[in-house]
Formats: sequence, C-alpha cells, structure tokens
Amino acid sequence: MKRLWMGVLIAIMIVSLIGCSSQINSDIIGDLNVEYSTKWFRFTVTDFQETYEYGDRKIGDGYKFVVTKVSITSTFADPIPMSVGDFKIKGTGIISSDELPLSPFEGVDAMMPDSFRLAKGQSVTYDIVFEIPEDIKDIGFVYLEISENKKFGRTFTIKHML
Repeated sequence: MKRLWMGVLIAIMIVSLIGCSSQINSDIIGDLNVEYSTKWFRFTVTDFQETYEYGDRKIGDGYKFVVTKVSITSTFADPIPMSVGDFKIKGTGIISSDELPLSPFEGVDAMMPDSFRLAKGQSVTYDIVFEIPEDIKDIGFVYLEISENKKFGRTFTIKHML
C-alpha cells in the first residue's frame, strides 16, 4: 500500500513539474494596454496605427506603415542592451514569416533607436515602425525572450486587427 501511495505522489510531482516548466517557457498571446513582464523588463503596447506617411517618409504603392507604440521599463539589476531589432511583426500573407522594424528615420525622435541601454527602473516610450503589404489586416507584434546563454524563452505576441 505504501508503494502505491509513493508511486502516486511521485506521479503527481512529475506532472506538476512538467506543468510548471511548460508555463515558464510558454508563449503569451496578449492584448493592447496590458503590461507584460519578461526576465529583463516590463512592456506595454499602447497603440497600433496604419498609415501611408510617417515623419517625412511616404510609403510605396501596395504597402503601408504599421506604427506600434511601446512603453518599456527595465526591471533588471544591470543596464540592459535593447535594440529595435528585438521586436518583429507577423501577419498572414507577409512574404517572410516575420518582418523586422525599420531603422529610425532621421529627425524622428519618437522612433526606437537601433540600439540603446536601459538602466534599472528607467522607462521609455517609442514608436516601432514596420513596412508591410497593404492588404494585411491581422497582425501580431512579437518579442522573443532570449537568455544570456542564447536559449529561447517565451514568445510574447500582441495581436491586433488593423
């Protein structure tokens, strides 16, 4: 009888550990204006806009800009390197599986820089601008958590219909 209970306890522990590990690395599908926490920072996507002009740039035929406004606050003890390339956009019908953001346009301070450092407790809000085909309506703004040892963690996807 003791062996049976011991077996049941071991099975419960294994199942609960598997459940915990899948939650740690699980993908997160989210919404606008909700704060999400990564290992290094908290972020909130506060707006998606589609436009054919941003700053002094106009988009070519068949394409549009998607301007994503993101607020980020560092929670890590040391300064963290950030890059506009940390974020992507996905959508049905996009030529590749995901699109990288555009580098900042000269003279547009609202755009996230190519790279910068964020100190603990420091907060920033930037526009991240993507160029996508005009007919795309269902998009996901994506951040993939990568640890110091280059292992992938959770994928955060903020869904939106344009």
